Amino acid sequence: MADSDRKIESDKKAESDGSGLHISLSDFLPPTSSICEHYLWREELGYLLNPSIPYQGSKDAIADVATDSGVWLLDVAKTCPYAQCFGLDISTKLCPPNAWLPANVTFHSWDIHHNPPVFLRVRFDVVHVRSLCGVIRADPGSVVRNMAALLKPHGYLQWEEVDTSCASIVTVNATVRAHAVLGLGKLVEASPECVLMPRIPDLLSANGFHNVQWSRVVPQKPLFKYHTDMLVLKWAELVLRLPATDERKEQYSRLMLDVKEETQKGVAYVCPKLVFVAQRTW
Repeated sequence: MADSDRKIESDKKAESDGSGLHISLSDFLPPTSSICEHYLWREELGYLLNPSIPYQGSKDAIADVATDSGVWLLDVAKTCPYAQCFGLDISTKLCPPNAWLPANVTFHSWDIHHNPPVFLRVRFDVVHVRSLCGVIRADPGSVVRNMAALLKPHGYLQWEEVDTSCASIVTVNATVRAHAVLGLGKLVEASPECVLMPRIPDLLSANGFHNVQWSRVVPQKPLFKYHTDMLVLKWAELVLRLPATDERKEQYSRLMLDVKEETQKGVAYVCPKLVFVAQRTW
C-alpha cells in the first residue's frame, strides 16, 4: 500500500440517501477507549479503591472527578452498594442516562477548574481521579484545592496517572524493529502531563493534604500489547481531531499506522501506573 493511501480517515460520507451526513470516528472513540482503559487499570491494580482507604459502608460518599464515561464509578457502586456515588465532569454526555443508573449513582456537571458548588463541598469521604494531568488547563494548585474542597476533614483522595517518566520499549527479540514506537515515545514524553506528574506529591502537600503516599505498579507482560494499543488509540483520537490543514495530521497518521505494524510483530511501549493516596488536612 502506498504511503499516500496509509492514513487515518476522520470522516466517512454517507452515500445511500444523498444527505451529505458525516460520521466522525472521533465522536465514537472517547467512550470506547475510556471503558477499555478502565478494565486494564483494574486488571493491573487489582483494586478499585486502594486498600489503605477505609470503607464504612452506608456512611460513605464517593466522588469520581473527571468521570468521563463513569465506568469506574459504576464498578465502585457494585462493590460499595451502600455508598452514595457521584460522578463529576465538565460534561456527562458520555455517561449512561439517569434512568439506567443504580439507585446509589448520580452524575453531575462540574468543571474542576472552578470552585465546587455548595452542595458538593465537604461532602465526600473519598475522591477518585484518573489521568488528570493531561486536562489541567490552569494553575494545578487551584485544581488540587478544588478537589480538597469536596472532601470531609481527613477524607481520602486517590489520584492515578500513567507514569511516562519510567516508560520502556520492550521487544520479543533483538531482531524486531521499534523505530515507530520510539517515535511515539518521544511524543508521549513531550506532553504536558510529563512535566506535572513529578510535582503531584508536593502539590498535594502544599494545597490541603497530608499523609501523602504513592505506589508504582508495573504492567504484567501478557498485557503489554493491550497497553500499547490503548496508547495508540488515544493518539489516534488526537489525529482525528486535528484540522485537515494541520501539517501534523499526516505525520501522526503515518506514525500511528507504523506503530500498529510494529506492535503486531512484538513491540510494546510499557508505562507503569502511579497511584497517590492522601488525606485532607482538616
